[in-house]
Amino acid sequence: MKVISIIVTVLTIASIQPVMAQQSHDDDHRKITVYGEAVIKVKPDTIAINLEIETEDPDINIAKTKNIEIYKKTMAALKQCGVTEKDIQTDYISINPKSQDEEKKKKTILYVADNQFIVTTSATVNIEDVITKVLQAGVQSVRADFHTSEYKKYREQARENALTAAKEKAEKMAKVLGQSIGTPIEIVEGGGRYSQYGQSNSQSIQYGSIGEDESFTIALGMITVKANVTVTFELKK
Repeated sequence: MKVISIIVTVLTIASIQPVMAQQSHDDDHRKITVYGEAVIKVKPDTIAINLEIETEDPDINIAKTKNIEIYKKTMAALKQCGVTEKDIQTDYISINPKSQDEEKKKKTILYVADNQFIVTTSATVNIEDVITKVLQAGVQSVRADFHTSEYKKYREQARENALTAAKEKAEKMAKVLGQSIGTPIEIVEGGGRYSQYGQSNSQSIQYGSIGEDESFTIALGMITVKANVTVTFELKK
């Protein structure tokens, strides 16, 4: 099973609200509101590698040719790493002119060919080897995002854990006050996401260029699947 550990935290915002004269009969009760959060840590099993090839030249055809040559070398490098054609998808292609000042006397028009594509593959692939080879082939930018293909399953599990944590917290707080909780009045879900640090959509690494003698080590680490809920319960004497 890919789940290594489950962490449940609960931050509590509790309020016991007096009955207001203008409230309807349905709202005529005391309430307790709690916030529950749960985090599940899993190993990433999918890698999305974003690659960019950018070439430029005063001649638009040369700019395109340079780009195509690097692309072919990159495809060959990916094949050596076990990546198949079905794993590769074009994301963006453009050719645009740009002005370049030469000693502030005249402007030279350069044509920039930009080719961006995504390689989606299993986390079992040697990602370090892939990054090294594509950069050596001429790719200017590489970003690798690590995901879990079973996000929905873990997301639902995290949500259930968050609801359980919220209920347990509300019960303990009510007991201290000599009371008990009734049925839930309102449930609000918010801010669920997954990442290595719980702040973005995936665990990511990015590289621009690498020399022949340079080396690096990538630790895949863990992805966290997070869910949080705010639940309001009826408070009974």
